[in-house]
Amino acid sequence: MTADNRTWFSGGSGVLSAGGILASILSVWMIPIIIFSLLGSWFYSSPPFSLMSSGWGELTTSLTVALMVPLAGYCMQGGFPPAILWLVCFPLVLIHAAMLISFELPDHTSDLTVGKKTLAVRIGLRGAAWVVDALITGAFLFLGVLTFYFIYPVWRIGWALPLAIWQMTMVHFLV
Repeated sequence: MTADNRTWFSGGSGVLSAGGILASILSVWMIPIIIFSLLGSWFYSSPPFSLMSSGWGELTTSLTVALMVPLAGYCMQGGFPPAILWLVCFPLVLIHAAMLISFELPDHTSDLTVGKKTLAVRIGLRGAAWVVDALITGAFLFLGVLTFYFIYPVWRIGWALPLAIWQMTMVHFLV
């Protein structure tokens, strides 16, 4: 049953409320994606792992957001993700991790004071800035390799290169 008064701004198609989607049934590959995503999200801040305080939280979050979400989107259409999707997601994971570490830099002093052991606290501001640089550089190098080995318009990422250089420069001003 759908509502007659739906607009573009008030609630979509109504498929979810009608019970029309069960993603894990469309592809068996959704099961490990859901399990990894739920466990990674739960244990990001919950014991016994508390990944956010172990130095693994940034990687786990980046894998969940920048890899598992695109994989889930593909798998919900009923198939196993092709190699090119995995290859395109790899630099996204690197960029996402760089973003998360960058977000930690302004909070470094307060995180250190309260004992929150983020990666930036564990390796220090200067080390975190260099990790951000390495992650962004690695992502762009990997995309450059993709451009040469695949017929794929990855070269368009070049438009983001000035922003990446600006980010790598600005992160060093915080340290």
